[in-house]
Amino acid sequence: MIHLAKRLADTFTTQNHTVAVVTRNDCVFHNIKTFEAPLPNKGFSFFKKQTDKGKTYEELLYTQGLLDTPYLEKTHTIIEQAIKQFKPDILFDLGNPLAIVSGRLHNIDVYSYGHVGMFRKKAFPHECLNQFNDFLKNHQLEQLLYLHDLFKYSKHIFVFGPNSIQPFDDTQTEIIRLGTMVTPPIKGVQDHICVFLNDMQLKPRKLNAILEETFLGAPITVDIYYPHCKIQTKNNLNYYNHMFVDRIANSKLCFHDGSEYLFNLCISLGIPQVIINDSSCLVSWNAHAVKRHNIGDTFLTKDFSVASIYETYRKIIVDPTYQQNCNTFKTQTLKLGNLNTLLTYINEQ
Repeated sequence: MIHLAKRLADTFTTQNHTVAVVTRNDCVFHNIKTFEAPLPNKGFSFFKKQTDKGKTYEELLYTQGLLDTPYLEKTHTIIEQAIKQFKPDILFDLGNPLAIVSGRLHNIDVYSYGHVGMFRKKAFPHECLNQFNDFLKNHQLEQLLYLHDLFKYSKHIFVFGPNSIQPFDDTQTEIIRLGTMVTPPIKGVQDHICVFLNDMQLKPRKLNAILEETFLGAPITVDIYYPHCKIQTKNNLNYYNHMFVDRIANSKLCFHDGSEYLFNLCISLGIPQVIINDSSCLVSWNAHAVKRHNIGDTFLTKDFSVASIYETYRKIIVDPTYQQNCNTFKTQTLKLGNLNTLLTYINEQ
């Protein structure tokens, strides 16, 4: 959620609000006070092997090391220091349940990012929540059956996209429905495609070999980003060191790994998208939504190959229905407003 955090920080600072962020040291925020949080330990454990990457929200955070006792205690200490020094009026929870815990302990209003995948009640190994529940008990707070039980302590939950994409009950007073995470740039000529893969579970060398075999020498420009890729231009392939919003805006199609930011960005821009689905809970929901509404396509990470990439590319490029559907969803999404709408709502409270 680092991209959403940066957009939120930019939105608030441009309106003369003072912002501080608790974040990892590998996430750069310019001209904003930061408090360094520890990196979670993603090392091997018996239960992590069983849960894979996480088909429930509890498994997802557990496999990322975000529900382990050492991480919880260290991060809680950093958040406590930040609250003591910065004295915030509001806390934002962008996927870390400790924000809601701190809000309760200090009686500070919490605004939580919500995604329908966080609220699905599916069975998961009880070990996933054991350490988090121990942490809650140590701070005299009640135990949880599901992580989403914490959201009842949030003042508001803000969600992005039309109801067909994120089906929350808008009659619930705690729900704030927004459209886009960014102010979309003006579209230019759509003359290329983007392949932005921030979290692919493939070695860079293998990933690049597949992309080059698919696109090198093809009659279309391809913009590519993945962590640690070499910045270069190779024939029709342009390699970048980060994801450029304006490059996505002017593309015919975007391949990505299903992050909520890129999922929402493509919808906001009216860009067909192909999600490489790692089967984790939030990515799977996004992938199925893309497929269900015919605004793109999806295939599993294990099927990432020259054939699957080319087949989905060709199918979407030659069928105008995908672009037509994307234009419809873009209109619906932009009508719902952006982060400035959230700021206006907060200012009116």
